[in-house]
Amino acid sequence: MKSGVYTRRQANGELESRFNLERGYNFRIILNDKGIFNLVLANKKYRLYNLLHSLDVSDAVIKKAWGDELYKVNFKGALNTEAQDIINIYKTLTKIDTDYNSALKGLKKYLEDTSMSGETTKITLGESHEKVSSSSLLATSKKLLSVTRGESNPDERDSLIFKDLYSVDDLVTAYFDKNKDSILSGVKNRLETKTAIRDIISASTYSKPLVNFFTVGDLSSTPTQTNPAKILSDWRKTTVMGTGGIQSHHAINLEARDIHPSQLGFVDPVATPEGQKIGVNVNLTVDAIKDGKDLKIPIILNSGSKVYRSVSQIYNMKLGMPDQMVRVNRKPVPKKSKVKGFYQGKPAIFKAKEVEGFLEKGSGLFSYSTNLIPYMAHNSGNRMSMGSRMSDQAISLATPESPLVQTAYDNRGLTYQELIGNYLNPIAGETNAGTVEKITDDYITIKRDEDGKKVKVGLYNQFPLNQNSFIHSTPTVQIGDKVKDSTVLADNNFNEDGALAIGRNVNVAYMSWKGLNFEDSVVATESFASSFTSEKMVKKNLFTHNKRGILDKTRFMRLYPDMISTQNSKKLDSDGIIKVGQTVEPDDILVAYAESTDLSPEEKILAKMNKASIQPFVKKPLV
Repeated sequence: MKSGVYTRRQANGELESRFNLERGYNFRIILNDKGIFNLVLANKKYRLYNLLHSLDVSDAVIKKAWGDELYKVNFKGALNTEAQDIINIYKTLTKIDTDYNSALKGLKKYLEDTSMSGETTKITLGESHEKVSSSSLLATSKKLLSVTRGESNPDERDSLIFKDLYSVDDLVTAYFDKNKDSILSGVKNRLETKTAIRDIISASTYSKPLVNFFTVGDLSSTPTQTNPAKILSDWRKTTVMGTGGIQSHHAINLEARDIHPSQLGFVDPVATPEGQKIGVNVNLTVDAIKDGKDLKIPIILNSGSKVYRSVSQIYNMKLGMPDQMVRVNRKPVPKKSKVKGFYQGKPAIFKAKEVEGFLEKGSGLFSYSTNLIPYMAHNSGNRMSMGSRMSDQAISLATPESPLVQTAYDNRGLTYQELIGNYLNPIAGETNAGTVEKITDDYITIKRDEDGKKVKVGLYNQFPLNQNSFIHSTPTVQIGDKVKDSTVLADNNFNEDGALAIGRNVNVAYMSWKGLNFEDSVVATESFASSFTSEKMVKKNLFTHNKRGILDKTRFMRLYPDMISTQNSKKLDSDGIIKVGQTVEPDDILVAYAESTDLSPEEKILAKMNKASIQPFVKKPLV
């Protein structure tokens, strides 16, 4: 959440105004049932009047802000505790215990160094404040009083306008910024006792936090990588959970999960998982970009120019929906005298002359995976949400087909299926226009026209992904072909003719069939079932013993002559390990492995009498 001042109603129904500072100690202001304003710092309450009075706010100004009655309630008995309140507040903030005058002087300096977003306070308080001051404290108390009286509404903290977007580099930077004092202290201490630079500035000081961030941090996870659509979705995924956000699922209320109007164009309203993460993990829309810690989307101004604007920048703009206009000489022209759009984060209807711009396109309101669904305007939200998840879960088929019905990406004829299908495909690359000279399983070599230099472009060669999936490139160019910078050099096993192919085109009848397709059941032909044969890559592990292990096909077959068939034996090398490129059948042995075992005293005696009666090995083949 962005820094600033937010007035909200707590779960118990009580109102509070919270100072969420970018620099400084967070605190809140409450108005109790007796009408007294209290500043709550580290779970201790102090009279707000005392702080304002110490910061040289006159009684006349306070009376004007609060009214005569509230002023009298807050003034009564306050001066008796003013000195101690200031001393305690300063001690809590700085850990320094001193007299009133020194505490007041230090407190003023501390507040002068605080920082918060003036952009946020402009919205929540009606005026911009960039630090904690007497004026921001007084403005906050007025806002809290106004909400208490029902004259204004609490701030919508779930609005996107109040949120920052943190990427990996932002989080790592924030970590080091937060811990810079302890890091510097450690370096200073080592300067006094160490002489070598590697001892003074230890690599673990920086590497350990980074390793922890990517391995055990609450924002790290192993992506499933099921298919290109899923990989793209995970790249565009964001969450309110974890470091810098909500720390526990129990702290997430329904409001935090709900779709907020301010998310329009920035966050996909339907691409979200089921279960406890619904509404918590969401996907950015296809056109949303990150600029600093802000999200921005393209807007078509009335002049016809395309600009990127953040949530706060469009907050006071009257914008129309993309289906409310047509382009005439590249300029947007409203279709009717009334235009449907949104203003200050909420849906609205404007006169055509009031509109300042339009969202660029309808598909820009959704994520990549959702845009794979055709006829979105005729689908319910629940069905679309389910469809977006299904696209992410599909694995490659042995005989895939690209959809007969695809969804348009732009007016050039490019579809989302083509866009996502080529997402992982290799292209020649900038300045690499030239002639294909060599093709192998791993590379395509291009001789550049510009300088004759040979460059290698990598291919996926049975490259394993997570969740038993894999990607494999099939070159679409031949030796001698001329290629441009943007030429796609290969297709992959999730594609057909350059378009995403994660299913089949089938004939479907909506009819009953002898009661067998009751509710969600379906009746399928055998040819239908066989056409959905999938391809998976399964990883098999075998742990061997250095001393006791036996990797020897001949010896294994001597010990266990009936375990390996003649056909299976031909697929194994002399060590008993499956050869690369072999086709295996169910129950085929992949590694013929055995281990020697310790004999019991009884077995040792039997072995001396007859070696054939004891088997000193344990078979542990990998199947």
